[in-house]
Amino acid sequence: MLLIYYYQYIENFVQHYNSVLSYLNEHREMSDRVSALAANFSTNSGLQNALSSIGISVGSAGELSVDGAKLLYAIENDSDVVSALLGSEGLTGKLDRNLNLANYQHQSDKL
Repeated sequence: MLLIYYYQYIENFVQHYNSVLSYLNEHREMSDRVSALAANFSTNSGLQNALSSIGISVGSAGELSVDGAKLLYAIENDSDVVSALLGSEGLTGKLDRNLNLANYQHQSDKL
């Protein structure tokens, strides 16, 4: 049961990440930091390989996709690797920090 919870959490994260990426591509003035992060995903082969090893692929525009079977296997057999790649020091942490910075910069620009 816990395996399915983690899978759904990661699947939801990927969907939300792609939605944010799409929104930011439409609103470039707010998105320099996050766009740089997405570009890093699409050009960093080490990161791409690491994410691919747990079933997450990075497209040319930085969008993510999930190979469900591979992700479930990784959650069940390499949960430490999944946590390191996606936890607060990994992808979600970087995204959160960059979104907070982009939001701060956007709010500062309004002043």
